[in-house]
Amino acid sequence: MDVNEILKMNPKSECKITYNGSEDWKNCYYQIKNDTNKDLDLNKLPVLDDEYIHDTGEPLYNDNNEEVFDPSQEIEYEHYYTMEYKSVYKSKTFIGLLQTKIKELIDSGEYDLEDEYSDWMDCLGLYHGRGFLDELSYSIGCNDFEFVEEKENDSLLWYTSSQLDEENGDLLIEEI
Repeated sequence: MDVNEILKMNPKSECKITYNGSEDWKNCYYQIKNDTNKDLDLNKLPVLDDEYIHDTGEPLYNDNNEEVFDPSQEIEYEHYYTMEYKSVYKSKTFIGLLQTKIKELIDSGEYDLEDEYSDWMDCLGLYHGRGFLDELSYSIGCNDFEFVEEKENDSLLWYTSSQLDEENGDLLIEEI
């Protein structure tokens, strides 16, 4: 969200804060959820071959803590697989506190509105990821951050990946 839009908002407005995030998983193996695998008995599924097991992800485990898979469908692969999620909060003090923090960064010279490469989020030490909104609210001293909803891509039965390669996100603030 553009910093000038934030600075033009009413500092006393209640707002809805939405963070649309994405994660890029590298060397990702996965299977899709479908109607045929919704009632799988994990203890009756075959164990996943070593070639599909990676350091991270959300594998499907049986009671013996073995990674298993659905033999009724193909195991798919993407060099980069993007998963999206959304977090929504609301607050009565967020806009005013954020505006105050941005103005402090401008006054101190840490943030330059005219410099296209200057980023107020970088100045606050914020990085995109699942904890972005929690870190932002903490960094500006917002104590009335109220959870509204969270949505995730829930289409995968399981996935494994060599690493979480990149995280991105967009911040949207709407006056209520």
